[in-house]
Amino acid sequence: MEVTPLKMRSLVKNLSQLRYARFKLPELFAVLEHLGWHIRPTVDVHELDGREDYRTEKDARHRLAKLKAQEVRTKPAKPETGRWYIADPKYEETIYGHTVTFGGWEADEAWEVSDPSGHHSFVMVPDPHARVRKRDRIHVDRLSKWLLEHTNVVRQAEALVEDYERQRRVQLADTNSGTCGVCLRNIKLEDESGGRQVMVLHGYKRPGTGHTQGRCMGVGYMPYELSVDATTMVLDSYERSLSAIDKYIESLIAPDLTEFVDDGRSKATVVTKAQAGATWRMLLDEHIAKQRQLRFNIKHERDIFRWLVNSWRLRPLPVPGQPAINWYDEASRHVRRT
Repeated sequence: MEVTPLKMRSLVKNLSQLRYARFKLPELFAVLEHLGWHIRPTVDVHELDGREDYRTEKDARHRLAKLKAQEVRTKPAKPETGRWYIADPKYEETIYGHTVTFGGWEADEAWEVSDPSGHHSFVMVPDPHARVRKRDRIHVDRLSKWLLEHTNVVRQAEALVEDYERQRRVQLADTNSGTCGVCLRNIKLEDESGGRQVMVLHGYKRPGTGHTQGRCMGVGYMPYELSVDATTMVLDSYERSLSAIDKYIESLIAPDLTEFVDDGRSKATVVTKAQAGATWRMLLDEHIAKQRQLRFNIKHERDIFRWLVNSWRLRPLPVPGQPAINWYDEASRHVRRT
C-alpha cells in the first residue's frame, strides 16, 4: 500500500495510541513496514478434529470411504490453503446413530508478522466462523492486542512521532543570529556600543494600534552561545516559582484551612468552607490537584533550564542557512519528566 508522508505521520501517531485507534489491515501493515517490521503471506496449518453423525450406516460408510480416499499419514510439508488433510477416519456406532470421526489438519491463508530483530512473530489467521476465509479479510483486532501486550511497537511509534515533531520544529539560522537565552529561538542580533552582540526586539505583538505590545525577557541579553546570563535569570525565576507553589500547596493541606482562592477560567473567586458546605472537600481536592499539576510543569521547566545552565560553554554562533540547534529539545532529551 502506497502511503504519502503526511498520511504516514497520521498512521504512526495512531499507532502510538494503538489501544484507542482503529486500523484497516493495509494501513497497519504499511506503518509496521515503515518501522522495519517484516510481513509475509503464509499458510497456517491447525489441528482438525471432526465428528459427523448420520441416520443410516450406509450414509456413514459412504462418507468414510470418501474420507479414506483423502487420508494422509503425516502433516503435509507444503499445505494448500482451503484444504483439509484427513488422518485416521473411523466409523463407530453410538447411541445417537452412526458416526464418522477423523483427525488431521486444516490449512488457511494467513500473514506472518515479525519485528525487525525476528524475536517476536505473530501469525494472523482468519476467523474460523467467517464465511470468506481469505488473507485480505483477516481482522486486525487480535494482532493489535498482541502488539500491545508482547512488543514495544507503541514505543517505536512514539519515538518516530517525536522525531517527526523535531523535524517540523527545525529552524534554519538567520544571518547574524543567535539563540535567545529565554525563549530559546533563533533570533537576529544587533551590535551594542562596546562590541557586544545582543538579541533584537522580539516576542511582541502588533495589535494594529501603531505600537508593539510585550517583549521577550531575553531582549538586550547576549545569545546563549556567548553568555548564560539570560538563561540563569529564567532558572532563578523558576526556582522562586517552585518554592512559592510548594509553600502554597503546604498551606492548602493544613487542617485549619477555611478558604482558598480559585483562579478559574474567567476570574478568581474566594471559596470558603462555610459557603461550600458539603462540597468543600471536593472543591479543595480539585484545587490541590490543579496546583500539583502546575508544580509538575514548573519543575520540568526548571529542570530544563538547570540543564542548560549547567551544560553551558562558549560556542560559535549558528551558521546562516544551516539548521539551528533546538536547545529546548536538546535539554528535554536529558531531563526526565518525574
